[in-house]
Amino acid sequence: MDYFDLGTFTRPVSTRSPEAQLWFDRGLAWSYAFNHEEAVTCFESAAAADPGCAMAYWGIAYALGPNYNKPWEFFDEAELQRTVERAHAAVERARALGDGTTPTERALIAALRERYPASHAAEDCSVWNEPYAEAMRAVYELAPDDLDIATLYADALMNLTPWQLWDLRTGEPAVGARTLEAKAVLERALLTAAGSDHPGTLHMYIHLMEMSPTPEKALSVADRLRGLVPDAGHLQHMPSHLDVLCGDYRRVVSGNQPTRHAYGALLLEQGRVEEAEAVYRADLGLDNTLPRPLQHPGNVWALHGFHECLVQLGRTGEARIVAQQLTVAIALADVPVEASCFCRLGTAADAKSSCCSDGIRDSAN
Repeated sequence: MDYFDLGTFTRPVSTRSPEAQLWFDRGLAWSYAFNHEEAVTCFESAAAADPGCAMAYWGIAYALGPNYNKPWEFFDEAELQRTVERAHAAVERARALGDGTTPTERALIAALRERYPASHAAEDCSVWNEPYAEAMRAVYELAPDDLDIATLYADALMNLTPWQLWDLRTGEPAVGARTLEAKAVLERALLTAAGSDHPGTLHMYIHLMEMSPTPEKALSVADRLRGLVPDAGHLQHMPSHLDVLCGDYRRVVSGNQPTRHAYGALLLEQGRVEEAEAVYRADLGLDNTLPRPLQHPGNVWALHGFHECLVQLGRTGEARIVAQQLTVAIALADVPVEASCFCRLGTAADAKSSCCSDGIRDSAN
């Protein structure tokens, strides 16, 4: 079955269904990659393949909830209530299926119940974070050599004070943050052979260290993550968090540029011009599709793609206006930029080594 390339990550769980195991592995990989929506879909597929798989329901509950980039306070009122109801129901279903699980799995399920102790949202759901972290500490003490448990425990600690792990003025851990505990857990895991290739451990350590006074100490970890989970865009991007702090700007560009522009270029190669136009338009910030931090006004690659789309769509008036902007952007660029993506420099047959070559060949078959 064709699916995204998520590398070789796996965590065996209590199920007799190979299909359920496959979908669980994908769900946990996506969770570590912060694509929680796709993670939930995968965990639901695992539950559909084996309705008796308790860990599939654990996964649904885990992926639905808050994370380092989206703490409880970022949920709007309707989403918050919907999430708490679904997550509570899922973890209770996991608990009900606990007889067929291992002691470690039962401990994980019991810990997650502390994160969703009720089916209705509290006035401030962040009060559930501390009990969950403490419960995960007990799980970690039960199985300190389990890399997933180490990652999940560190994740719980970091989510107590997301993006506030360090005092940026002093370089010391922020007041009230359990930064050093999370650091000790992750560094112990990273010392193992398997830990140095664990996507969750690597990802969380980069987030832990990026606002520390010594982000360069995590560069070797970033190097391990590069390409480890090929189709997880967020994990592909994560090393650039450290690259930019350490002055390796070429890697910052190469690590972030290809994704959206390659997508637009692939759509163009397939003749899906209107869809490609929408991708470039959003990247340039010409509509409200993307939030402001994700928009790139004046981006030379996006302008190239947008101009090509407008020409192909016969929107000559708009194309002339964009051509003027593109001329200025090209003049300001410090390297020659002749297309929105390398695969647009020639025909698909000429792009054998381009970032889009695999997708182009696949689309032709």
